[in-house]
Amino acid sequence: MGANQRASSFWKIITDNYNQYRGHLKEREMNQIKCRWSKVNKMVHKFATCYKQAYSRKKSGSSEDDIMEDALAIYAHDTGSRFMLVSAWKLIVKK
Repeated sequence: MGANQRASSFWKIITDNYNQYRGHLKEREMNQIKCRWSKVNKMVHKFATCYKQAYSRKKSGSSEDDIMEDALAIYAHDTGSRFMLVSAWKLIVKK
């Protein structure tokens, strides 16, 4: 909405929208959504760093798929787990 809104107003709008369009998923409380966003945001930003690293060391003729594969490998090496939020990363960072 606007830059001058309260955090509680912002998260209420997010919660209402999530619950309205959640489909088959169960309804969530505001604190649950804020907590999940915090985790998603942290993982996505970590992956963005891995992607930048992979992009900076790409070889001539590398495709987007090659860079993504390298970024996923870097993330897995750094964190010890696979990055499962590629679609979220594309929505948040890659636009």
